[in-house]
Amino acid sequence: MTAPYARGTMKTAGGYKVCLDHDPEVLVLHPGDELLATAAPVHGGQDIRLVDLSGNDVRTILTKSEFRTFAFSHDGNTVFVGSKNIATFDVATGKKGKVSFKGHKAHARALVVSDDGKTLYTAGGSRTYSDDCFVRAFDTSTGELRWSAKTPTKAKGFTGVAPLDGLVVASCEDGTLRAFDSESGEPKGLLALGEGATPGGIVASGANAVVPWEAEKKAFVGLVTLKKGHLTMTKTVEVALPEVDTSENVGACPPAANGSHGVVAFHFAQSGFPRRLACPVDLRAPSVGRAVMLEEANDVLGLVPTVFADGAIVWPVAQGFRSVAR
Repeated sequence: MTAPYARGTMKTAGGYKVCLDHDPEVLVLHPGDELLATAAPVHGGQDIRLVDLSGNDVRTILTKSEFRTFAFSHDGNTVFVGSKNIATFDVATGKKGKVSFKGHKAHARALVVSDDGKTLYTAGGSRTYSDDCFVRAFDTSTGELRWSAKTPTKAKGFTGVAPLDGLVVASCEDGTLRAFDSESGEPKGLLALGEGATPGGIVASGANAVVPWEAEKKAFVGLVTLKKGHLTMTKTVEVALPEVDTSENVGACPPAANGSHGVVAFHFAQSGFPRRLACPVDLRAPSVGRAVMLEEANDVLGLVPTVFADGAIVWPVAQGFRSVAR
């Protein structure tokens, strides 16, 4: 992604900032890399605002709900909103879809559409968000619940979910990755990340996945694949966090992927100020790139960056979105 030249674009030390007329709480790239979708706060919830790369409004979808995540269908025509009751909206008209996902009981923390577009996987739950700690699979066309799985650890929810080479893998707050059969939901093994690990989520492309986690105020990135049907950690990288305030929390942000390009990120405090650090990931190689700090991070709102097809990383910030120089 090249920097757009627009009236609302400002150069920064770390790249550029595109100005919006609202604070984007969540930032999701629309298929095609030409539009960004933001979760814009309104009274009683959020709306989804579609904007072009210069920050110009294209469309507003009135969801009339509160949600933490949303995802597009592969063709970009439908958006799935992870509210307590999963809802769909037509992207072209903004009208709410008629499909009812009756098996859904709590806000989702992660949504992902299967590679063939026929299944929507959802994950969520925790002591903070809901006691309903789950991974579920729905038929995207009918809303029928295909299967549901729960974490065996009380009050420990799932932070992410991703299809991986015929299985579905979910990251859990108990410090594990748990694999399920994509058709039946049957458990297919787990992989422990280590004592005290709290993963931020998981994304995958092809046969490779990446998961970031925090443990004892240290940041880690793991590259995962399947070997003979078993989850296998092929590489673990510790990410150096500069001058972290030990009295403040360190956390792994939900990762993002676009084809073979991915991004993992961490939030922490430095000298009393919030900071964000991002690492590009090549899911084809696979490998983890050099960590970069988000400059002028005081206006950062969201914890979820997004990544373009060329590997460019973008963060939601106050009144806009900001690029990260690689």
